[in-house]
Amino acid sequence: MPNRWDPKVIDGEERWSGVGPDSTTLHFENFQKAIKDRKQPVEDVFAGHRAAAVAHLINSSAKLKKPLWWDRANDRIKA
Repeated sequence: MPNRWDPKVIDGEERWSGVGPDSTTLHFENFQKAIKDRKQPVEDVFAGHRAAAVAHLINSSAKLKKPLWWDRANDRIKA
């Protein structure tokens, strides 16, 4: 499991601010360690594909101005 940090409320602030390493930095460190150790990273390629697919689906739906659905089982978009 990669190093994690809990968000903390900083006195005088009215928002959550992160204290510690950036999540992107932790992600890259985990990925590089997985390559070095020849093991699976915490997030595999399939999790990355699904996360990106949702974002692409939202962008396509906005561009086409109509709802789209993702058939995850068949990895297809339905209009």
